[in-house]
Amino acid sequence: IKNTAEHAAIAMDMKQGVYKYPGFEPIKNKSGYLDRGTRVSGLRGDIETGKGNNRSTAPLDWYPTFKSGGKLQRALSRGVKLAKMPKGEGSK
Repeated sequence: IKNTAEHAAIAMDMKQGVYKYPGFEPIKNKSGYLDRGTRVSGLRGDIETGKGNNRSTAPLDWYPTFKSGGKLQRALSRGVKLAKMPKGEGSK
């Protein structure tokens, strides 16, 4: 399985992207990770905390960690199981 979206490399922090402010502040996630500061390399997660308006809601290495830590496999397995369930059974 491969992300073939045009912006896949940007979403995985493998390529620099241009941030577009959505008009609202991000919701702080459960781990409390919400750094503000100066973007060092132009990658979304590469924040040097301190002064600056850039923000990051996940560590720069979130995708490799997600992939190698087993969470990607668990998410895929769960998705396959839900797809095999009769309609309406997965919402219980």
